[in-house]
Amino acid sequence: MSHNKRLVHDILSEPNAKRPVAFIQYGNPTDGYIYEAICPWCAATLEWLRPPTQKFDDLYTALLRTQQQHWTFCPANKGITYTIEMQVEIAREPLNTETLPKEHIH
Repeated sequence: MSHNKRLVHDILSEPNAKRPVAFIQYGNPTDGYIYEAICPWCAATLEWLRPPTQKFDDLYTALLRTQQQHWTFCPANKGITYTIEMQVEIAREPLNTETLPKEHIH
């Protein structure tokens, strides 16, 4: 593990996708969940998303759309995504995100 990379829960992409998106899940079944969409290349927080429905495919689509919108403005965008080293990596241990961030509790 590289100590300077941001830890995330997962990195998602479509088959042959050039622009995957990383995320961290916060919350629990009682309080609900919120997802922090993170750019894998610059490690910036892109958006906080609540699941649009109970289907993971809908969340996945929303996360990917967020990354696609960011890519044009990403400081890591040099036009050739496959040569850029990702600045995130999947955590091997729990991230302790079972509570919602204070600013996202309703």
